[in-house]
Amino acid sequence: MNPVKILLPAVLGLSLLAGCNKQPPATDTAAQAGTPNQPETMLGRMVADKTAQMRQSLPNSSLMIGGGQGIRFDIKALDNVDVLDAESPIQSLPLLEITAQGEVLINQQRIALSPEQQALTARYHRHAQQIADAGLDIAIAGADLGGSALMQVASGFLNGKSQAQIEAEITAQAEKIKTRTRGLCQQINGLMDIQNQIARTLPQFEPYALIEPGVIDKCLQDAETNITDDGQAVAP
Repeated sequence: MNPVKILLPAVLGLSLLAGCNKQPPATDTAAQAGTPNQPETMLGRMVADKTAQMRQSLPNSSLMIGGGQGIRFDIKALDNVDVLDAESPIQSLPLLEITAQGEVLINQQRIALSPEQQALTARYHRHAQQIADAGLDIAIAGADLGGSALMQVASGFLNGKSQAQIEAEITAQAEKIKTRTRGLCQQINGLMDIQNQIARTLPQFEPYALIEPGVIDKCLQDAETNITDDGQAVAP
């Protein structure tokens, strides 16, 4: 392996959802992708600074589904935060919006909800926020790994470490990110369960209930193949 090839953000594409986020309500039991550490490298800190405003905006941002894209949070004046990448069936659907309060709009037309239905859609919003927040944490960790790997390569050779020693250190760090990414993938299970509950009670939402077990399997597969055991990123 060429150690300088190591970095990165292929992992960020799992964002996932941006999964789902890290400030779940007490009633939600979604597994967390791990407690984030403070970034140790300049690259990690740059990504953390970039995502800080996104993270603050998530709780009050609407969750958007369809309308030519996948499932994402619409953060005004900033980049969208993806929960799940667009799939063809989702792209072709009219735009559905779920507000932080659980209100549902399709093509900007409000859908009448019972209190029980709105409680479910608000929970769906919260769980999607958990995924997105976890995805941002993994993005920071992935950037930090890239910056750390470059420093380890430089300092390792200067300090007389062998290539095998350097690779072993980087592999251990990459495995931690893979573990957190697997945890994020498992959080999609919870989102799928809430999605299915909404679809059973709200016919207008049924076409948008497109998260299936295969989506979770693909996420887990990407967690393995986008970061190899030797710490290299693989292009999707």
